[in-house]
Formats: sequence, structure tokens, C-alpha cells
Amino acid sequence: MVLSIHRDIPGRGGLQRVEGRERARARAGPGQSPPGNREEVRLGERIAEPVRPPRPPAGKESSRPPGARGPRGPRGAQGPAGPRGGFSVITQVSGAGATLCDFDVSCAVDSSVAQCPPGQTVVGGGWDGESLPPVSATVGYNQPLGASAWMVIMANNGGPTSTFHAVATCVGT
Repeated sequence: MVLSIHRDIPGRGGLQRVEGRERARARAGPGQSPPGNREEVRLGERIAEPVRPPRPPAGKESSRPPGARGPRGPRGAQGPAGPRGGFSVITQVSGAGATLCDFDVSCAVDSSVAQCPPGQTVVGGGWDGESLPPVSATVGYNQPLGASAWMVIMANNGGPTSTFHAVATCVGT
């Protein structure tokens, strides 16, 4: 089989023909390197492209060094004002209370969702223990629920019955 491809071989100038393994060996003879600009190439083998130095921009093909830097130009006109940033409303909201029963009871896992007021976005959140805060519990989920709510899912690991609720910090303009 004969495989012929063209590629730029460093030091040889321009595109050179690279021939397949069998043809190159036949011309070179046993134990010899392929003649001329040929390289051995196996099917499926990647051929690395040579790294070339950057070329000067069009019209700048001068062999002379660059000249001295020119003087600074005049300051440009003031641009238009950008849109108002930030937010004007910060709200802290609480979700409904959740009860975690003893570990071996079906209500040992519960959740609470703190929902932001309409038009506001949640930027943070977490949970707060109530009158019977969780002592030995695993928080399975404690993150935003969409763009305007915070959800907490908790499991009682064997402590006494406990209560908690989700909290969220919301912002709006």
C-alpha cells in the first residue's frame, strides 16, 4: 500500500511529500533511512505540525527593527453613563418548619423551602434550628432551588425529635 501526504518539514522549505512506509523502505533498502525528504508514516499515526515563529502583520515585512514609540494621543470623549448597578431591596425569608422524628420512624427525613418574594432572586441561604434544633443530623441538600428559593433536606441520625427551617437571602431592584 502507498500512503502519500504533504506536510511542511522544518529546514526543507515549503511543502514536501511524505510517502508511506512500504514505498519509502523499498527505495531506501534494508536498514537504511528513507531518501530525501521522505519520512516513515504509519496509517492512523498523527503527524505533529512544526512550531512556526509568528509572522509580521501584512505590510510590515521589514527586516529593520521597530522605531521609537510615538507620543501619547489625546484623551477620548467621555462615554455615556452605564446602567445603574446593584440592588435596592434585600430580604431574609424563612421556610416552613420541618420536624425530624427519631431515626427509626418514617418521618426521620424532612425538608423546608424558603421562597423569595416575587421579582427577587436568591443569593444565599441555609437552615436554622428551632426550639428543638438537630443534634445528630445529616444535611442532604442545602442549595438554591431554581432562581428564587432555597431548599434544605435533612435526616435525623439517631438524635431526639428536632425541628428546623430553611432560610434564604433574596435581592431585588
